[in-house]
Order: sequence, then C-alpha cells, then structure tokens
Amino acid sequence: MLVVTAIMLGFSVISMSISGVFAANSGAIWTTNGDCGGEARDVNQYQIGDVVYINGSGFDPQDNPYDWSIEGKPGGASADPGIVVASGSASVAGDVSFCFEAYTVQADDDGEYGVDFGGKGDNYRVEGITEPTTGTIVIQKNAVPDDAQNFSFTGELGVFDLDDDQDGTLLNSQSFTDLTADTYSITESATAGWTLSGVACTGETDSTWQTTQGGVDVTLVAGETVTCTFTNTQDVVDPGEGTIVIVKNAGNDTETEFSFTTDTTLGNFSLFGSDSNQTLEVPGTYSVSENVTTGWTPDSVVCVSSIQDEETSDSIELDESETVTCTFTNSQDRYSVRGTKYEWPTEDGLPGWTIFIDENANGLLDEGEDSTVTDQSGNYSFEVLFGEYSICEVQQQGYTQIVPADNGCHTVDFGDDESGVRNFHNDRSETPDRDVTRIIVRKVTNVETSDLFTFLADWTENFTLTGNSEEAFNLDPGTYSITEVDLPGGWLHESTVCTSDLGGQEPNDEIGLSEGETVTCVFTNDKPSDGGGGGGGGGGSRNPEPEVLGEQTEILPAAAPNTGVGAGGLDLMGSLSTLIGLVGLSFVNRKK
Repeated sequence: MLVVTAIMLGFSVISMSISGVFAANSGAIWTTNGDCGGEARDVNQYQIGDVVYINGSGFDPQDNPYDWSIEGKPGGASADPGIVVASGSASVAGDVSFCFEAYTVQADDDGEYGVDFGGKGDNYRVEGITEPTTGTIVIQKNAVPDDAQNFSFTGELGVFDLDDDQDGTLLNSQSFTDLTADTYSITESATAGWTLSGVACTGETDSTWQTTQGGVDVTLVAGETVTCTFTNTQDVVDPGEGTIVIVKNAGNDTETEFSFTTDTTLGNFSLFGSDSNQTLEVPGTYSVSENVTTGWTPDSVVCVSSIQDEETSDSIELDESETVTCTFTNSQDRYSVRGTKYEWPTEDGLPGWTIFIDENANGLLDEGEDSTVTDQSGNYSFEVLFGEYSICEVQQQGYTQIVPADNGCHTVDFGDDESGVRNFHNDRSETPDRDVTRIIVRKVTNVETSDLFTFLADWTENFTLTGNSEEAFNLDPGTYSITEVDLPGGWLHESTVCTSDLGGQEPNDEIGLSEGETVTCVFTNDKPSDGGGGGGGGGGSRNPEPEVLGEQTEILPAAAPNTGVGAGGLDLMGSLSTLIGLVGLSFVNRKK
C-alpha cells in the first residue's frame, strides 16, 4: 500500500494506494507519461500538457514517510534554476512497486528537471515549448423552431451552409481550424421567411468579436477557440396576407447583381446570385419580372404555390396565407475567341504557335493562364465568358511581329458586341541582302480591309496598298521621300515610322538611302470600332454581326481579303457556330 500526500503548484492534494510485493533494499524510481508503467517505460522528455507519474519499487516501509519533489527551472533558459514545481510525502507498504500522479507540464516549463523520492533520483527534460500560432472559429446555427431550412454564410472563412434539423444532410455547426491570428468577417445571407434575431459568441478572453449587419467580425488570438451562434426566428405571417418570395439562381456566381421590376409593395430591387427577397401582400394579382443582365441568359422562371395553385411570375394570384416562391434561373453566356496564325504575306497557316489569354496584361504567358497551340492549319480557339480579354501569342525566334505593333496583343471586349476578325502579322527575320538597296512601304491597319490607301513617293508614280500589305522598291543610293495622302473615309492616321536595317530611324520626308541598305516605312492607320470589332489589329465592320438563333449565335463567314477564312477557317467556324458570340483573331507571319 502507498499513501501519497502531494503539494503541487496549481493542483489539489492527491492520495492513492497500489498493492504489490515488497523488494527490500533496492529502492529505485522512474517517471512515466500519462499513467503508471514499468521501468521499461521510463520517459525522459515531456511537452506541454503531459502528466508526470512517479513510479518506484524496493523501498522499506519502516522508513516511512518518504519525501518527494520535482525541481527544475520553469520559464525557459532565462529562468532561475532550483524551483520546486511539485512536492509532497508518501508512505509505502510491503509492495513490489508504486505509482502516483505528480505534475502536469505547464506552458513555460522549458528546461531540465530532477525528481527525488526518498533520496533516490531521476530526471527528465521539457523542451520544444512553442507558443501556438493558430486558432479555431466555430459557427453554429440555431433555428427557432428547428427547421430543414438551409442558411448560407460568406466571408473570410469561405462559403458554406448550415441548417438546424435532425436529418444529418447538413450539420448545424462547422469548425474552422488552423486559422492564423487575424480578423475574420462572417456574414449570413438573408433567408426568405426567417429573421436573423441575434449573433452571440463565446471564447477565451484574449479574442474579441463585434457584431455587424447580418454577421460578426471575430479578432482571433492564436491558441484560442471562438464559437459564434447565429440564431434565426421564423417569420409569422398575418393570416390575412400572403407572401411572395423571389429567389435568384445564378449557379456559383455571387458577385453579379440582377435587377427586378415589380408592382408589389417591395418595389424594384436587385439580388445577387443565390440571394432571395420576400414581401407580405394582401390578396391580389401581382407581377415580378427580371431585367436583362449583360452576359447572362434567362433559363427559366418557376413559381411554386404553397397551396398548389398554378402561378406565373407575370400574374401571381396571391391568396390569404399563401406563399408563392418564384425562382429566376440564369446561365452565363459563353463566347468563342477563334483565329488563325498566318505567315505574312503568303497567308499560310502556321502550326505549333502558342496563343494565350493574358489575364494580368503583362504580355507574358504565366502559370495558370489559359493557352492553346495552333493546329496544322494554324487555327486555335478559346471558349470564354462575357468580359474583356487580352489575346497574345508567344513570340518565336526568327520572326518579327508587325501587327499589333510593338509585340502587342489583341483586345476582345464582348461588352461591345464583339464579333470581328483580327490578324497577328509576323515577318520572318532573315539576314539582310547587302546586294539590294531598297525602300519597303508597309501599310498596317487595326482591322482587315480592302480599302485603298494612296501614297505619294518621289521615286515613282502614286500607288496604293490595301490594309496589312506592303510593296518593296529597289532604288539607287540617294535621298527620297514618301507620304500618305487622301485617307479613305473613317480612317485615322496613327503613326509613320521609317526604320533602317543598319540601325536607327529616318524621317519619311528625307530618307537617306545608302548602298545595300533597306529602309522599311510603316504607315499605321486606325478605324474606330463601330460595334463590329476594333482594338489592336484585326476585326472590323466588314465582318457580319452575330445572327441570333434562339439561345445560340452564329457568325456567318465573310469573304474579305486577308481574313484567313479559308477552308480551315470555315471548318472551325462550323464547330463553334452553336456558341453565343464569336470572335476570330488571326496571327500572320511573313517570309521575305
């Protein structure tokens, strides 16, 4: 029998008895973690929360009582040694062994410790003590009365749903662990037929919280847990009134705002995806309609009556105590960006070129950005949602991009009813031929066109070029001038740049041409978009507007010069004709 009296910092007095067979004159002690154990389980290292048990055997009961203690330096390396963290006395009987709980390791106990029982010793070490770096937030749902209604939450913890019933499909609480110390906002979405009557939080003292409109902001301290309960009370309907509930279903979209027109007392209003609104009305006939939202197509409107009446949103016949719920479902419009990679001026399609959507507008293909590779005919395509996009190509050695200028990208904006064709023109770089002295006049336009642009040169008669074309003139060394005159209607002059293959630039009205030199003069013109295209090289009013086919849109092919709508282009066109909206972009390279 062992009787233990313990004095431990922060612990109550403990006494216990253990029976066994006494082994005389061979007293020994050891420590174990969490419970009693044989000497083979001797533990020499502990961490926060571990419980130190003192075990022993072979002590003579005639020497009772025995004093015991645990001495060390809690508080880490900077603390003073020799602090007794637990002590007491114990009397042993004729037992083989004994064991008792002596001490629980505290958060600041980093260091070496010695254990003494009746002059017999053992030791252990507490190390690796670190402050906690994360905490936990628990969100609970309390519905009054309990109900299968789902309640949606948003905020820094993400989007999730809770309910308060017994079916187990959804839980009534969710725990968010391993959260860094920070402030977290949690908001409950409005739920038709229910009122958020309160948000109450509990937790350790260092963490704080502040209720907000429809939610709470929790400032979480590492190592702590905060539990917030959202209580909702079901609304009571006046027996003389009915309820109209409007629900917006836009899939996973929670950022688009959809507007509604109604003759109810609610008035015109807006909802975000997955939101709802409701109004109490006297019996009568009401209507609710959804306004057009750019980039979205109405799929269905379904109205359900609590008394099984047939209802439509444009004629809701509301009875006393009836609830009519109308759900407006929309899907995002899908558009196609397509095009061909060409070599200038042969119009040959180039396979193996990478085309990408430049999401961050840095002109580079970054990890995670959508990309594709042109096929054997040089064709590519993307399916995208409504919005504005920057379409670029990955440059390849041996080619110089001409259109858009300065290795630029195409801009595609479906908000402008975009349906144009754009071309990327690239010139194959070759070693200059020093046996030839020449001036190349190049016309660059932002859209494909057969309009004629007139040039006045002092070495030849007036001549014309169509959009995105060029002409070379072999000349003798000397000084020359070239200007563009009489622009076609609707075109604006953007720039004129003459560049020498020997380096540097020349003024177009005084080109100093040396033996074996090639000077390329690029005249760039822009035709502002009229809703049929525009922006950075390609597309334009020569392409037809989309033909709307119910919920589909087909772009009919246009036989315009340099559009790249050949056999390969038409095959691609057919495969995309069922998509809403179509943009064709072409990338063209030239071999000298």
